[in-house]
Amino acid sequence: VNALTRTRELVEISAEIAGPIVEMVVSEGSRIKVSQNLGRIKDERARMARDKAKLELELAEEKKSSDIAVRLTDKASKVAQAEYERAVNANKQIANTYPESEVDRRKLVFEKSQLEIEQAAYDRSLTALQASISLNQVEQAEFELSRHVLLSPINGMVVGVKRHQGEWVEPGTPILEVVDLDHFRVEGFVTAEEASVGLFGKNVSIE
Repeated sequence: VNALTRTRELVEISAEIAGPIVEMVVSEGSRIKVSQNLGRIKDERARMARDKAKLELELAEEKKSSDIAVRLTDKASKVAQAEYERAVNANKQIANTYPESEVDRRKLVFEKSQLEIEQAAYDRSLTALQASISLNQVEQAEFELSRHVLLSPINGMVVGVKRHQGEWVEPGTPILEVVDLDHFRVEGFVTAEEASVGLFGKNVSIE
């Protein structure tokens, strides 16, 4: 019995971002694959935003990996502790070797240096957090850049080109129509007598 073969699905690919189409790499009749690049909408600003985010991430990673501030404050604290203990021990051996005000000053410097160690460690933890934020910003910038690219959602064929290179599009503007070539629908007829026995779920042979 004669039958018709139809594509099961017609997919319309639309713009996600506003701008002019700067590249169209397919035309009517082009065979395409899933995730294939079909065209591109102007993306200079998105690229610059991505590059900036990458530089900020690189800077944050450099700061995150550096422990100079922590080591420096630790050494400064040890020096301050030694000076304070030297004054205390000297006064134990010979009273008033160091005036009380000088002992108090050295004690204050030592205590301050200990707080600076804690501050340096805290600042480094904030730097690690900033690196995570910068990484998120890079991912977001990459996502925004990807929205400028027209990708094929299916294996199929381009059957319609509604917008061409150089034309301005808005979000939601249809650009391409493609059909799914992985799945087809076959429509045919049988006689009433053949249909009466129930055909649902039966196997068929198609030439």
